[in-house]
Amino acid sequence: MARVVVIGPNLPRSDESFHVHAAGCSDIYRSLDYRSHEFDSDKANAMEFNSVEEIAEYVYADQIAEGGYDAADLINDFRIFPCVHIMTYTPKKETPVVDTKTVTVKRKITFEIYNSEMFFEAEMTVDKSDLDEALSQLRAIRNVRNIRF
Repeated sequence: MARVVVIGPNLPRSDESFHVHAAGCSDIYRSLDYRSHEFDSDKANAMEFNSVEEIAEYVYADQIAEGGYDAADLINDFRIFPCVHIMTYTPKKETPVVDTKTVTVKRKITFEIYNSEMFFEAEMTVDKSDLDEALSQLRAIRNVRNIRF
């Protein structure tokens, strides 16, 4: 679970409708984009979420309740900054890999990892039985974000 601040909408110079920072991130108070009084209540209200989809469900609760929208379809409205370590739950169909002796279910995990200049998308495949351990190890790496499986 991550304690975050969701700022927006109506952000200047941004393709996304909302920015998501970790609670206490110094960028919240340094950025010129957030200086408007319009965002004061956003900056003061940190909330806890497990995933970007949960944030979308909270922000777009009315639209989702009216139908026609799904939280997974709305996650691109949120820019998740590197200070936030949060999961993006994107359920994937499990594909059995069949050999002559056993059936093994593999899961693909995608994530973003930061090098010294920018984030890169990466992926790995693990046995379903090893999924929890792999996710735990990825969460422990400070420069990994947006883990999806």
